[in-house]
Formats: sequence, structure tokens, C-alpha cells
Amino acid sequence: MIRKPMLLCALLALVVATSHAAPQVRALTIVSHAPNGEIAQLADANDVRVMFSEPMIAIGSAEVTGKPSWITITPAPANGHYFWSGTRTLIFSPDPETPFPYATRYRIHIDASAASMAGHTLGSPFDFDFKT
Repeated sequence: MIRKPMLLCALLALVVATSHAAPQVRALTIVSHAPNGEIAQLADANDVRVMFSEPMIAIGSAEVTGKPSWITITPAPANGHYFWSGTRTLIFSPDPETPFPYATRYRIHIDASAASMAGHTLGSPFDFDFKT
């Protein structure tokens, strides 16, 4: 008879301990990006793509086009358009009339403040580059 109250106390202690545990906060990550490094031909830089680990915008959102405040391309392209492919992939396409010029190194910087729909952030800046 003594075993049942001891088992009950142990289970209760386990429930209390796990209910006070800190919640697991998942960080946003960048799953892939392109182009990267020195590209073989200018056509390989028709656009810049960044894929995130979770949705960044809502389906049907007004934010489907427009430059997010947390991304920078240096040197700044002459003209172009930002848009989302689905909810996780951001694309920048330079204007076909003014494509990326030859022999230029571009740096893409994504601020740590980039946040998903769930509110998860990168936590630290992410940079990559490519050379045309």
C-alpha cells in the first residue's frame, strides 16, 4: 500500500518539474542561398535567392513584393525587384535592362532581426557573397 502514494508523489513531482521548464525556442535558420562564390557565367546571377527554415510571410500577404528592411545587397543593384516564392524563399531579380555587371563582388547581408511568422529570429547576422 505504501508504494502507490510514493509513485503518485514521484509522478506529481515530475509533472511540476516539467511544467516549470523553460520553453524551447527554435531559432530561424537559412536553409540555402544562391548564387555563392565565383559564378561561371552571368546568367547564373539572374537572381539572388534565400530560403528560410520556416514561413516568413503569410499566404496572400501584401508583403509578397518589396524589399524587407533586414536585407542589404552591396554594392546596391541599379534596379530590381524583391518578391517571395511561397512563404519561405525571398528572391531578388535585377532588372533585365540593368543586370548585375561583370567582375563585381556582391555581399548579401541579412540582419539578425529577420523574423519568421512565428516570431523566431536568426539570432545573429548572416552574410554570403558572389562574384560575377
